[in-house]
Amino acid sequence: MSLIDVYRYHTPIVIVNLTNGGFISANPGGWATPLSPMENPAEVTDEKGTNYARSIIPGNSHPRYHFISGEPRILRMKMLFHWSADPTSVKRNVNWLQSLQYPTAANWVLLRPPPICMIVFGLLYRGIKVLFTSVRVRYYDLFEPFTLYPLRAEVELVAEEWVESSVNASSVVSLF
Repeated sequence: MSLIDVYRYHTPIVIVNLTNGGFISANPGGWATPLSPMENPAEVTDEKGTNYARSIIPGNSHPRYHFISGEPRILRMKMLFHWSADPTSVKRNVNWLQSLQYPTAANWVLLRPPPICMIVFGLLYRGIKVLFTSVRVRYYDLFEPFTLYPLRAEVELVAEEWVESSVNASSVVSLF
């Protein structure tokens, strides 16, 4: 087993709802168990864009670029869920992830927006605050015969980083 395998399988991902303290995590080994049907993601995509305005100056060979703003940092990950002991565990965990996109309301009055969450995944993400913008679910292969609860699911999560103040390059470069 390589160092990468140890990191992937022994450091569980944890997603925490910062509004009410609820959380979901893979087990300490990183794969699905009776206690946690969620596996660590096999891959994570982390993207960040920047907006520039182009100024075209007659007679110049190239335009001039002026920094406007940064775009949100977007995290994408694919999680696998497998049934083990409780046939409702896959659906319950998927529902919890989907609930992170909904506001809290009463009688059509918004009480609070969808929650800010935190992702902790080893040293890669040590508590990054995010808003979930998409939770795409694909149920496949197995369904419980009598209730048709899904026993396997693939969930694609898309989250945007929640930033409370502007970030400069030196804070991004420093890893530790």
